[in-house]
Amino acid sequence: MLQYFYHGNYFLDPASCDRSTIMLDIQVYVLADKYLLEPLRTYAIEELGERMMRNWKEPSFADAVATIYGLTSGEQNEMRNLALQSACAYATELFGKDTKCTAFREMARSTPEFAVDVAGALAEVASKTMDAEAERFAGKGERCGICGEWDLFRFDPIVKGGFPYWCTACSNCSRAPHKESN
Repeated sequence: MLQYFYHGNYFLDPASCDRSTIMLDIQVYVLADKYLLEPLRTYAIEELGERMMRNWKEPSFADAVATIYGLTSGEQNEMRNLALQSACAYATELFGKDTKCTAFREMARSTPEFAVDVAGALAEVASKTMDAEAERFAGKGERCGICGEWDLFRFDPIVKGGFPYWCTACSNCSRAPHKESN
């Protein structure tokens, strides 16, 4: 804290400490929040956000998310929201089958509140995407090959098993729309 008061920033000398800079940001944020030091708290959350978006592949990212969820509670917490945004931004890479981010996946398994928050956030994104895609394809002449309804649309963000089309009427997926011959 003293470094911030004298210099307007803080940094961690890697040679003198074994902690990550992400963990330092979390600790500074907690102290600044406790002692009502708004400028320092704002600076710490900005630094934390930048480091989380830059270092999401590192094991320290998983440690940071676990620490944040261990120290905080509630949905309106800035650090939780930041951790959630960072995780959702790279969800495919972090949770994918072929991921090398095993530390992150293990952390998600052992931090149920985080896992629920991520699932909820990704479901909300998927729902908004599906609604937008349904509106875009309404009346465009693409018919479901299973039920025959005109409610088929391409679902680009998450293509499961090579089935990029989803029908809102029968909730089935297909590889391609049934095209009407003119």
